[in-house]
Amino acid sequence: MLGRILVVDDEPMNRDMLSRRLTKRDYEAVTAASAYEALAILEDQDIDLVILDIMMPGMSGLEMLAVVRQSASSSQIPIIMATAKADSEDVVEALNRGANDYVLKPLDMPVVFARIERAIRERKTTVALERMNRDLLSNQNRSSLGDTTTHVSVDQTSQSKDRVEQKLGSRSSGLAPVQTISKYEIRKTLGTGGSGKVYLAYDPLIEREVAIKVLSKKFSDNNVWTQRFLLEAQATGQIDHPNIISVYDVNMHEGSLYIVMEYAENGNLKTRTVQQGPPGLNESCRCVIEAARGLHAAHENNLVHRDVKPDNLLLTVLDQVKVSDFGIVKFQTGDTRDLELTGEGKRIGTPMYMSPEQIRLQEVDARTDIYALGATFYFLLTGTPPYGGMTIDDVTASHLKDPRPDPLRVNPELPAACTQIIAKSMAVDPDQRYQTMLSFLTAIESMQGSSTSS
Repeated sequence: MLGRILVVDDEPMNRDMLSRRLTKRDYEAVTAASAYEALAILEDQDIDLVILDIMMPGMSGLEMLAVVRQSASSSQIPIIMATAKADSEDVVEALNRGANDYVLKPLDMPVVFARIERAIRERKTTVALERMNRDLLSNQNRSSLGDTTTHVSVDQTSQSKDRVEQKLGSRSSGLAPVQTISKYEIRKTLGTGGSGKVYLAYDPLIEREVAIKVLSKKFSDNNVWTQRFLLEAQATGQIDHPNIISVYDVNMHEGSLYIVMEYAENGNLKTRTVQQGPPGLNESCRCVIEAARGLHAAHENNLVHRDVKPDNLLLTVLDQVKVSDFGIVKFQTGDTRDLELTGEGKRIGTPMYMSPEQIRLQEVDARTDIYALGATFYFLLTGTPPYGGMTIDDVTASHLKDPRPDPLRVNPELPAACTQIIAKSMAVDPDQRYQTMLSFLTAIESMQGSSTSS
């Protein structure tokens, strides 16, 4: 058997056809009709590769991809996305979220098999190199304890790496596995994206765990990517607030930029809600209020986040909310670095939570973040984004034209004030929204107080 492949597609004919073709090619095919079923399979079985349909009802392929990449047990599994749309924004989004490759429907099977074989081969290379690094570290530890029977030189290490890659028939791509980044001891990989990786690490001098975001070497020579990476660190570092993730250090390691940040042990609100369901009214209010306080601090520093969503609201070990990922921040002063890096006339953000002015490529301000946080509030109350659709264009059109989403249609037990707050925070016209983040969080606090006392 060449490997076990999980095929995730809501269409039975697609699953059956691909399963049969894989079996004839000497792969073991495992199938799932939904993202939820697929996530359960990944928890129970050893899977070598996933072929994942982008457009599925319930949890989409993109949403499942995000969950998998944040899972410690499955974050390294190669994932190939399947889409019926050539040159789709969905493909770009999938690659940015950590997909290894994509194929177009109807499937060209020789192309599919070639991409499967390459992805599995590259994964085997990475696993072999990680094992070699662990062996080297073990040898070094024995030497430090007085066992001098094993010595591995730099030349021997390089030769071993070359032999591993030659045997597997491919050069590894992306960042080489490491055990340390500068003084930081790597504990595990927290997530993998299109631009690099995030590691859990330990700072032995201060004796604390940290998160390290490393820009992939393939982007480190690209001025736009490096400047955007540095901009994220600089913008986040300007804000000293308990609800903003802290930045400790920015530096270079073996040709790759990295940011050392506060580690939020409990993941993010998107993953928790998908896995555990909506957290309830009081907990949803608490999370949004804390996020609003952090974003208000950003606005006070003339920064607009522009990508507020459940994925970017992290949770500490005490479940305190921390706003993260200022990678596409907008400066409200004369600073034009954000425009130089994102480009004029380019739509940026996440469609599920994107404000109408972002969709229309109009000027944005703090009210853009209010819209996105209102959409996030709806997600926490209901467990689903405010608008869905088969394509990104469907979703963005809903933001512009559809009635404002009513959480009471999903959960009638919520107070009526939830509908009013969502409608006002997500008004199409920014002038009809809450005008400051403080007024938004005050409205939620008032509703929460009323519902508690009644």
